Amino acid sequence: MEGIIWGLEELSDRSEQERLWAGVGNDGSEISSFVEAVCCTFNDTGLSNLIEKGSASERIPPAQIENLKQLSLLCKSIPSHLSPTEEIAHPVMAEVRLAAARVLANLRSH
Repeated sequence: MEGIIWGLEELSDRSEQERLWAGVGNDGSEISSFVEAVCCTFNDTGLSNLIEKGSASERIPPAQIENLKQLSLLCKSIPSHLSPTEEIAHPVMAEVRLAAARVLANLRSH
């Protein structure tokens, strides 16, 4: 669950994206990327398998599966050839941030 929370926090926070992905105000000791945040959230945690099966777990309530599926689709719609600054500024990224924040809030209240 920790990886999911970490990934959602990064996907929902523009200032963290600027700091970690684009190096704004960062001395280089912490680095991440959009791809890394998505992989951490969905692949490394097995969340993509839960979404694919449409099944919940004791930590992911059934109501969140559809929200996570929508977030996954939004993430997949960000072009892969963009620079970190372009990813952060991409119009769909604003939707990604909102969707990730919504899921994060729901998981924290569960």
